Amino acid sequence: TNKNDKIFLVVGTIGSGKSSFCNFVTNKKECSVPGGMDNLRPWTRDVNSVESRLPDGHKLFVIDTPGTGNPDKGDSDELELVKQLKGAFDIAGETVDTVLICMQSETRFSKDV
Repeated sequence: TNKNDKIFLVVGTIGSGKSSFCNFVTNKKECSVPGGMDNLRPWTRDVNSVESRLPDGHKLFVIDTPGTGNPDKGDSDELELVKQLKGAFDIAGETVDTVLICMQSETRFSKDV
């Protein structure tokens, strides 16, 4: 990467909108996002890096990660998640410019809210 390129690492709890954020900020649909009731369960399984361009022409890398706090998973799966997050830093190389931490809201919004 060029020193003017930017790398965002997106981490957080399951169902908090990490993949949706990655798709929004890159204006791409490369991160899988569920619909309907599937929003209530973990969806992203692997670390995914999406490349985009900033208005000044430099590259933006947004790294989507699996969520934490999956009630169906045990400690060994949480250790696997830690390994995947380490892999995300390996993808990013020596520099992560921004770590964005997403947290799930207690309330899901709908057209009625």
